[in-house]
Amino acid sequence: MTKTATSVSTDVSLSAGRDSITLKYSIGFTDATKLDEQLIASYPTALAQSIDLAIIKNHFDIFLSQIFLYAGRIVLSCSEDEIPFYSQVIKALYAIRNYEESTEIHPGDLVVADNIAVPAHSQKTNTAVMNLVSGGKDSLVSDFLLTANGASVFRCFIDGLNVASNSSELDACLALFKKVEIIKLSGFEALVVALSSISDCYGRPPKRNYIPRGRDILTISLAYPLAATFGCSYISHGCERDLWENNLNVDGIEIPLHDSQSRLVIEPLSQQMDMGTGIHVFSPIAGMHEIYVLSWLLNRHPDLAGKLQSCFYGEWCGECTKCLRYYLIEKYCDCNLFRFKKTPEALLPNLYHQLSLPDANRNVRYCKELLYLTGVHQHESELFTPIRSQLFPQFFERWELE
Repeated sequence: MTKTATSVSTDVSLSAGRDSITLKYSIGFTDATKLDEQLIASYPTALAQSIDLAIIKNHFDIFLSQIFLYAGRIVLSCSEDEIPFYSQVIKALYAIRNYEESTEIHPGDLVVADNIAVPAHSQKTNTAVMNLVSGGKDSLVSDFLLTANGASVFRCFIDGLNVASNSSELDACLALFKKVEIIKLSGFEALVVALSSISDCYGRPPKRNYIPRGRDILTISLAYPLAATFGCSYISHGCERDLWENNLNVDGIEIPLHDSQSRLVIEPLSQQMDMGTGIHVFSPIAGMHEIYVLSWLLNRHPDLAGKLQSCFYGEWCGECTKCLRYYLIEKYCDCNLFRFKKTPEALLPNLYHQLSLPDANRNVRYCKELLYLTGVHQHESELFTPIRSQLFPQFFERWELE
């Protein structure tokens, strides 16, 4: 990483009409340059008056600090009781950023600027859920499970977050769901461009995509005002088991390889959100492997599976590791629904080489799934056996796909 942050300051405000939130930020860098920009989130309806902007600002400060590896103090407005959960989130996100950048930068002290008392939230008994949808398999299967459990489901897409694949994802959401609440986000591309210009870990297709670490903290934070306005008790963030549990332990430090889609981030974030807002964050599919989720869709709902969009580069590029996995799962299911620009078959020789290395289990993502799909391991019943996640709400009883 050519330069890191020396200062991070933010300001979050709600519009006079209460249907948009502005997130202004200023970042100073080690080469004395600055980045002064803003994000504006526009909502499809007026927001409830009870929205806690401090929580959004806290999440935004953490998001910026970890992607630009800020070594200074992070100042939060929260209760003392929330600090342990914020600390766990920050520790996990800095761990993956340091790991991928080969750096050893850590934040300074975590400071509570305003010791806000934990609000008294009445115990919610409704099953209203805000499902964060992306046009991919995880949010679609999460939707099936939520509906099967009798939840009242609202679907939310943040338009403008994934700069390379946004249009395709939005089209997929509109094709998959009857109604989608759309939050329009402007200004995120400037932040991604700035990050890509100083880091070798972003914006280098087909191996390096444009999605910053910790992005889903921002997603959940921006969806929270809409969830609160609609009276939701839950925010559903679909992360399958391979994302949830793919964590490394290096010298006693746990590293979430899939950052904010890992239990190391979502569990403490959920506890903090529940404490601060009364809204619980969870993944309905945290106990299900990718091959189980996608093969179920391909076999049971091919009409919907053919409308999915999951490639990070806008369409099915056929050159990235995700396209390769989906291609192999398609072959396993004996179907041909995804229209790849290039055949992923060309990636197989390198995959076989990677899987043959002694440290494959550590360095190859989705290693167990790929060993099974390539025929190296013939029997992997675990891949098709759901495991109940401890974050799964108690009122949900149907957590298998049938």
